[in-house]
Amino acid sequence: MDNKEIESRLNQLTGNLMGVQTLLLSVVATSGRRAEIANHFREESARMLATMNAESNLSDETLSYLDHWCTTTLSMLLSDEDL
Repeated sequence: MDNKEIESRLNQLTGNLMGVQTLLLSVVATSGRRAEIANHFREESARMLATMNAESNLSDETLSYLDHWCTTTLSMLLSDEDL
């Protein structure tokens, strides 16, 4: 796989993650289980990132972006919660 194909796939993944983030936030905004969903997301994100950091051959920059996405999504989910 050449660099252009890798870059294209990473750009597609980034767009998909942004779409998932928007969908997640809109669904959670109308849910009575917001804190429960946010806590689940926190746990699963930590587990996924630990696995990816240990096993992935993705660049550190890509893993950093994924970590940033999870952190910012969680921050938005909890922005008006008193947990």
